[in-house]
Amino acid sequence: MKKIRYALSIVFVLLLLACKSPYDFISESDGQSQGDGQGSGSLMVTIMSVGVKTLIPGIDMNPVVYVVSGVGPSGATFSVNAVDTAVTVTELSFGDWFVTVDAKNIDDIVIGRGSTATTLHTGENQTLTIPVTPLDGYGTLDLNVLWNVGDVDIPSVESELVLSSGTTMNLDFTIAVDGNASYTGNTIPTGYHSVVVKLLDNGIAVMGALEIVRIIKDQTTSGTFEFYEINQPGGIIQVNITPALQEPIDVSITGQTDTLILGELMTLTASVPPEVGSVVYAWYLNGDSVATGSNYTVGSGLSVGAYRIDVTAFTTDGKRAGSATHAFAVEEGIQVALIWDANDEPDLAGYRLYYGLSSGNYSCSIDVGNQTTYIITGLDPAETYYIAATAYNLTGTESDCSNEVIFYGSS
Repeated sequence: MKKIRYALSIVFVLLLLACKSPYDFISESDGQSQGDGQGSGSLMVTIMSVGVKTLIPGIDMNPVVYVVSGVGPSGATFSVNAVDTAVTVTELSFGDWFVTVDAKNIDDIVIGRGSTATTLHTGENQTLTIPVTPLDGYGTLDLNVLWNVGDVDIPSVESELVLSSGTTMNLDFTIAVDGNASYTGNTIPTGYHSVVVKLLDNGIAVMGALEIVRIIKDQTTSGTFEFYEINQPGGIIQVNITPALQEPIDVSITGQTDTLILGELMTLTASVPPEVGSVVYAWYLNGDSVATGSNYTVGSGLSVGAYRIDVTAFTTDGKRAGSATHAFAVEEGIQVALIWDANDEPDLAGYRLYYGLSSGNYSCSIDVGNQTTYIITGLDPAETYYIAATAYNLTGTESDCSNEVIFYGSS
C-alpha cells in the first residue's frame, strides 16, 4: 500500500503585548525544521503586534526579531527567526505540537514570550493566537532621597510600595551620609506599583511624595526624590520622576490655584483622555492618602504652609497608570475694620454686611447682630472689595443697602 503525503498548514497569529516593533521590516525568515517524513506539511506563522510600546529602565523593549520554535511528534522540532509578522514552516509532521515565540530586542535579549499547544491534522488549516507578553519575575528598585543637611535635625525616611496586587511592602531606607538616604531591593515583582516616600525630622513628617514605578524582570528602575524645600519652616518640593513606560496615562488636573487664603477651599477635578476608558483615581496630600474618585476638595483645616497634591489613575485591569501633581501655598488673608452710625428705630434688631468683587454685586453676607463695628477677615490682598450694610427689625424686615465703601487690595 502506498503512503499518501498531505500538505498540512497552520497559521499562527501572535499578539505581542508590550513588544511592538517600531520598524517597518521586509518579510524574511531563516531556520531549520525536522519531521518524520510521514504526512508532512507546512506551518504558516503570522505575528500581529498589538498593545503598547514601552520605554523601560536600562533595556530596549522594541522587538527586532521573533524566534518561533516548536516541538512535535517523535521529538521533531523546528526553529525560525523572523523580523516580520508572517512565517511559513514546511515539511511538518501531523500530530501534537507545542509552539513557543520569543521576542528579542536589538541586543539579542529576550523581552517577551508566549506559547501554545496544537494538534496538526491532515488536510486542515489552523489559526493559533499566541500572546507574547513581557517576562514575569522580579526586578530591582533603586531609590534615593536627598535633602539639605542643615534643614533637618534628626532625619529618617518612611516608605512603602503598594503593589498592583494591593499588597504593601515597607521599604527600609539607609542613611549612609547626612542628606542622602537610599534603598535597593532586588525582589520586586514585575508590574506597575505606587511608591510613597516621606522625609521625617525627629519622627515628624516634613515632606512626602508619591510616584508610579514599573518593574521589568532582571532590570533596575531608579528614582531620586529631592526634598530640598520642606515644611520646616516651609517650602515646596517638586519631584519629577516620570517613568515613560508602556504609554503611561496622561492625567490632567483642573480647578487648581497656586495660592489659597487661610480657610478657603479648592475643588480639584482629575481627568484622562476618553480613549483610556474607565480608571480609578486616588488623591494624596504631601504623601498621605486623602481621597478617591475624580474630585477632591482641599483647604479645610490646612494651616499656613506649602502643600503638594498627587493624583494617580489606574485602569481597572491595573496594566496602565499615570499621575499628575499640583503644588500650592496657604497664606494668611487680610482684614478690614468697619464702623457705621447706629439706627434709632425702637424695633431695631441688628445689621447685615454685604460684600463682593464688583459694585452692587455682593456674593457674601454676614449677620453681625446689633453692633456698629465689625472686622471682616480672610480677604484676598490681590482683590478689590465693595461693601455695604443694611439694618433689620424684630420682624426681619430689612432696609435698603447703605452707601457703598470700596476696599482696595495691594493690586
